[in-house]
Amino acid sequence: MSNQTHDGKGLADLGPGEGSSVERLKLESRHLRGRLLDDLHDGSRQTLSSGQEQIIKFHGIYQQEDRDARATRKAAGQEKVHNFMVRSRIPGGVLTAQQYLVEDDIAGRFGNQTMRITARQGFQLHGVIKGDLQATIKPLLVLWRNERSGAETFGDFAHRVGVEYLRSQTEQGHPA
Repeated sequence: MSNQTHDGKGLADLGPGEGSSVERLKLESRHLRGRLLDDLHDGSRQTLSSGQEQIIKFHGIYQQEDRDARATRKAAGQEKVHNFMVRSRIPGGVLTAQQYLVEDDIAGRFGNQTMRITARQGFQLHGVIKGDLQATIKPLLVLWRNERSGAETFGDFAHRVGVEYLRSQTEQGHPA
């Protein structure tokens, strides 16, 4: 995959007014690391900052409003509640019973006790709170680490590699 735009410029050569704000954020994110670890360890808020919210999407994690609590909280005049959806892939669409049970256990321990299997050969674990993201990701890495197939797309590979990098940096106590 090339980092050249259609006119031959490298992505780092985008000039003023060229490229989207997300492309600029990616260029400034230190290879999609950004300040994710700082934001993940910030216990004063349930969300990530706006730039980090965009970067974490490239790792297969999506910040979302808790829609189940929306109407009740709005009627009570309370603030929105946010949580995260963590996406993982089923390589080649083949899943063992043990792999299913691990995903199901993680959904029960760290999510809202639901798990979705998508038409695009993936799992979605919804309702994960920010403080549980790393505990959610670690067993997924162990589960899927050796399952990458040769047909896996770059985006699927990047999600897993990015999440694995964040986990390794956190375990070693290094800032990303």
